[in-house]
Amino acid sequence: MIIRYIILSTLLLASCNVQAFSSTNNEAFQRALLAERLNNNNNAKISSTVNPLDETFDDDEYCGFEYCWNDDTANSDPYSFVVPVLGDLHIDPRKMEDYKTGREHIKRVITKAKQSIGEREDNDGVAIVSLGDLGESKNCDHNQENLFELFAGTTQCHELAADFLSSFDVPYEVIGGNHDLEGIDEFDTDSKNLRRFLTAHGKPTPQFCRQVAEKTLLVGLCSTIFRDAK
Repeated sequence: MIIRYIILSTLLLASCNVQAFSSTNNEAFQRALLAERLNNNNNAKISSTVNPLDETFDDDEYCGFEYCWNDDTANSDPYSFVVPVLGDLHIDPRKMEDYKTGREHIKRVITKAKQSIGEREDNDGVAIVSLGDLGESKNCDHNQENLFELFAGTTQCHELAADFLSSFDVPYEVIGGNHDLEGIDEFDTDSKNLRRFLTAHGKPTPQFCRQVAEKTLLVGLCSTIFRDAK
């Protein structure tokens, strides 16, 4: 199995006001519910009909900011940061509306974070990290000249993924996975496929290192072999 790594290293992680999260998952809702109960001596009156996956779900109320973000101290706290981590996207170009819907949930979190953190001289405290496996590992009707070509790992895949990741309006880092080198019909070697990945995303190396706050460093290690993996 090809293994990808992302290491979050900080000496004062506990002091950070908020870490990455999705505004549409049950974990965020459960945290909000627990916090409400604690704040009201276990007498919270949150309707059991609230569904965090419902399109009417109030992100601003339950996404986590109301309970784990302190607007009063964020601007003055150099240790504050927000890093949404996007899991394997497996983008299918035929279903981009779904990806755009998910992006808007995350962008609401980013907007709130940028307003709270403000501008910094050395870093902005907000970034996106993608865990790679950017394209769907099957034919997606993307190449009429080769109806059997996998979408993952192709030039078209990486350019589409780069456009999508750039659309969050914050710096992004990406860790390439094994599927990102799966353009076996277009590239005959891992090195050529990897070079296309790096070019599409404007990255000088397969690895990355980004400081997002004081004493907080994001380090990513990328898969660099697929065809030659033993």
